[in-house]
Amino acid sequence: MECVLCNQPTLQEPPNHCGIYDEGPCELNCRMAQTKQNFLEEMNDLKTEHQKLLQEINQVHNPISRHLPPEIISHIFQLCVPHISFDTEPYYNCDIDDVWGNIVPRINLGAVCRDWRHVALTTPRLWNFMLVNLDWVHLQRNIEVTQELLERSGTLPLLIRVYSYDPRTKLTSKVRSIINVINQQSSRWQMLDLRIPDKFISTFIGNSEGTGISPLRSLRIEPTEGHGDKVFGFRAMNVIYRPVDIFLTRVRHKAVAIQWDAVTWVQADQASLDECVDLFRNAPQIRHCRLTETSSSGSEPDFHSIPSHVIVHHQIEDLTVELPFWGFLDAFFSLVSFQSLKRLVIMDANEERAAELLASFFKRSSCRLEELVLKDTFFTSDSIISVLMEVPSLVELELLTEEDTPTGLNLSPEEFFKLLAKTSIATDGSINEEGTFLPHLQVLRFEALSSFSWDLLPPVRARLDFKIENDDVILSSMDHHGISYDLHISNDSVDTFLESSTK
Repeated sequence: MECVLCNQPTLQEPPNHCGIYDEGPCELNCRMAQTKQNFLEEMNDLKTEHQKLLQEINQVHNPISRHLPPEIISHIFQLCVPHISFDTEPYYNCDIDDVWGNIVPRINLGAVCRDWRHVALTTPRLWNFMLVNLDWVHLQRNIEVTQELLERSGTLPLLIRVYSYDPRTKLTSKVRSIINVINQQSSRWQMLDLRIPDKFISTFIGNSEGTGISPLRSLRIEPTEGHGDKVFGFRAMNVIYRPVDIFLTRVRHKAVAIQWDAVTWVQADQASLDECVDLFRNAPQIRHCRLTETSSSGSEPDFHSIPSHVIVHHQIEDLTVELPFWGFLDAFFSLVSFQSLKRLVIMDANEERAAELLASFFKRSSCRLEELVLKDTFFTSDSIISVLMEVPSLVELELLTEEDTPTGLNLSPEEFFKLLAKTSIATDGSINEEGTFLPHLQVLRFEALSSFSWDLLPPVRARLDFKIENDDVILSSMDHHGISYDLHISNDSVDTFLESSTK
């Protein structure tokens, strides 16, 4: 028997010896790396070929580019993309994503095929809008994109929005560079929308070459950081800004060097009484105006600018006053007279004398008001009737009462509906405004805070349709004179209504 220890078998080396043990490269790893490289190169070639085939297929099968000249295709593209207009939404409703949604379709048009891309890129009206984000970490790329858009837009007027909501953004050299690019095109500004820190606003001064009246028609300034009473200054170097639409938020009006004589649409947020009065004194062409969060005095009020006499404005047709500070309504409406006013909206105003001063304002103005909306505004039954007596021309009325009204006051709408019923049941067909309560009324939206008898509305009650939402009764009907009723009954009156409606 052989000894196992003395006669050990000879071990054979593995067929694939790894050279790494001899301090050399591993042949298998090298082959694997080369195979992977070949695979990626082949996939890239196939991807390129696939993209090329897609473009050729789109080009061959595209009936538009085969049968229509480029000029017609360009016009079709302009009709297909969303129209970009001056943003008049309040600052708390703004969404930058909505703006990007208007830009994406323009980019998609150039991704269909080579012919479409050529037409899209050579259609200047698709590219005269610039959205600049100063907070973007890749700001250099934003500068390049802006320059590309300027080249594509040719010589068309420019629609520009610049925004920055990050307080950490500084006035760096790149930020200055992109602002300089925009300033060099100031002779083409048609819309300028600045939602940036106030320290940046004064850098938009345009270039030194322009003279005369600037083509700027729409201007929005909304400091996203800093204090509104700070006079940071917005003014041009050599031209005169004479916009038609203007939107100012937390900005002292004297900080904006513009001519107001051509303004027809304006929104002023957090303006003071003297600024609002100056607005109607210096802008005789205003037709639509919205005043939000106004105060009876600013941090630096100019009491010398508040007139001692009533300012008469002949053009204003639509006025909205929302969230005024205490005392503003009393002071403002005692200083102005709007003879062409057709629509007035007052929201979230809790002044006790609101109805009294409105009645005096309407009597002084002698305007033919067609729509009146008082929403979340304090008024008693007697006071609101005195207001409505001054506007017999009213066609649409919305009364949504502030629920947190003082107790112990007459809030019953019975007298209001008694007067309305007398008008509604008239049968002779004639309309005599003198002594008649709202003879032209066609639409009524009403919210009652206390119960009342539905027998007051005999022509209406027979055809009332109602539903209950969140414990509120909502009724809709129309009487034989064509008056549309939309009545909102508060929680306290629900049981009373249900009980009376089943009798």
